[in-house]
Amino acid sequence: MVAVSSASGGGKTTLVTKAGELLGAATLFFDDYRDASTYPPDLKKWVTDGADLNLWKTPKFADDLAALKRGESIVTPIGGATISPTEFIVIEEPMGRWRDEMAKSIDFVALIDTPLDIAMARRFLRLADTNTSANMRQVTKELLIASPREFVRDYLDVSRSIYIAVQEQVAADCDLVLDGRLPPTNWQSSLWRRSASGRHDGAAADVDHFAGDVARHVAGEEDGEVGDVGRLADAA
Repeated sequence: MVAVSSASGGGKTTLVTKAGELLGAATLFFDDYRDASTYPPDLKKWVTDGADLNLWKTPKFADDLAALKRGESIVTPIGGATISPTEFIVIEEPMGRWRDEMAKSIDFVALIDTPLDIAMARRFLRLADTNTSANMRQVTKELLIASPREFVRDYLDVSRSIYIAVQEQVAADCDLVLDGRLPPTNWQSSLWRRSASGRHDGAAADVDHFAGDVARHVAGEEDGEVGDVGRLADAA
């Protein structure tokens, strides 16, 4: 079971989606479980108090992941699609293996180490695209200005400190780091493995298998067209 972590805008959704396609893997996404989860009510205080990742509770997410690992099918909370178990399972988990309810199911953590200015720029562009694609007859100039302003204010007030606190913890116990600064064409040179030998209940062989598969796909060594994996560097 592979967990992909990054800050918002760091590329994790794209990586999970593409890895799922390449490996024929079941995929789960953190935000799909938002309505069935509980988060610290005061995030600024949460950071000040030490950023305990176990205070982010996602019981339905944890139960679905455990069910897939047992070989059982699940129904997604968004869209109601049935997902069957597969050899590999790839999930979006911003907090790596640090949350107790998830850790027992996670064999491998890949961290996309994207500088926060790049991640923020991607999110800002995503916000702008959302605004400009709306019905312009109903969107005022004030609204177009206010949304980015609120976005930046929130980032400076609390979001940036959250991303730093989370990423520092994930980086301390991950198996693979991808350099989010590099352009898509250079992703193959940014991929490297951290040995998991002797950890996580003997999962080292699975870790090497997964990392090797993804490395070959990213390098474009299989199937001729898989160089498109470079698009994993796009925003999540």
